[in-house]
Amino acid sequence: MELIGMWHQVAAISAWTGLSIGMLAGLALLVWLDPRLLRLAIFGAILVAVGYFAEIHGNAVGLADGKAEVQAQWDQAKIDAEKQRVARDAEIAREIEAKYQPLIGDRTAVADLQQQVSDYEKQLLAQKMAGAGGTCRLGADALRLRRRK
Repeated sequence: MELIGMWHQVAAISAWTGLSIGMLAGLALLVWLDPRLLRLAIFGAILVAVGYFAEIHGNAVGLADGKAEVQAQWDQAKIDAEKQRVARDAEIAREIEAKYQPLIGDRTAVADLQQQVSDYEKQLLAQKMAGAGGTCRLGADALRLRRRK
C-alpha cells in the first residue's frame, strides 16, 4: 500500500511541475544514490517554484497591461466579421434568387394553368349537368369509376 501511495505522490508532483514521471524517478534515483545531490535537488525545486510563480505573475501583469488594447482589437474584429457576414449573406441571397426565380416563376405559371383547367372542368361538368337534367347517366355506380388516391 505504501508503494501505491508513493506512486500517487510522484504522479501529483509530476502533474504540478510539468516534468514527466520518468524524469522525476530519475532525479529521485540520483538523490537516493548520492546524498550529496540532496542540496542540488532542493535548490532545483526552489528554482522551479520561483520560475513557476514568476511565470504566473508575469502572465497576470502582461494580461492586465495589454487587456484594453486586445479588447479593442477583438471588438473591431467582431465588427469587421459582422460586416463581412452581412455582405456574404446578401451575395448568397442574390445568387439564390438569380438561380431559382425562373423556377419559381414557372411553378406559378403551372399553378395558374392548373387553376384554369380546374375551372374549365367545373364549367364542363356544370354544362353537362344542366343539359342532362342534372343526373348522371351512370347512376350510383359513377363513384366506383373515380380514381382513388
